[in-house]
Amino acid sequence: MDDAKTAFPTTGLRKLGISEATAFFAAFSRFEFALKRAGYLRNKDIADADWDRFAGSLDQAFLDEVRVAKFAQETLAKPPGKPIRKGDIVDWREAPPIENVQGLFIAIRQARNNLFHGEKFIGDGVKDSRDRRLLADGLAVLELALTKCEKTRRAFAGG
Repeated sequence: MDDAKTAFPTTGLRKLGISEATAFFAAFSRFEFALKRAGYLRNKDIADADWDRFAGSLDQAFLDEVRVAKFAQETLAKPPGKPIRKGDIVDWREAPPIENVQGLFIAIRQARNNLFHGEKFIGDGVKDSRDRRLLADGLAVLELALTKCEKTRRAFAGG
């Protein structure tokens, strides 16, 4: 693989000091675009990315590689929860343990949803916060996933 042609676009952003949140949003949205362009579509009428089908195209070896490389330690140890309504307040539902690749990608999507909908606070000045680690985990997993699917990688790169 030619590094100049296949470098993950957010790598340069992170070297410039762009926040984890910005890098994660850029990567996640481009990855979702790439899934759709690679044919991972969930709905016949609406072009929704089918993350579950993509995750299903990866085997258990992918999750094993993530574990061995320690790419997603925070996410694997305690996947991000989901905000729920409890009477008139917002509470949290704990996520089940990650047992397969689909579960890993569900956790990454939940981290994105939590950040996008304001449930995560990246700008708190805490360099090694759990929220930052969850986003860094997501970036690492998306980067690795691109190395496993040529069609998605090409779409991600704009080809």
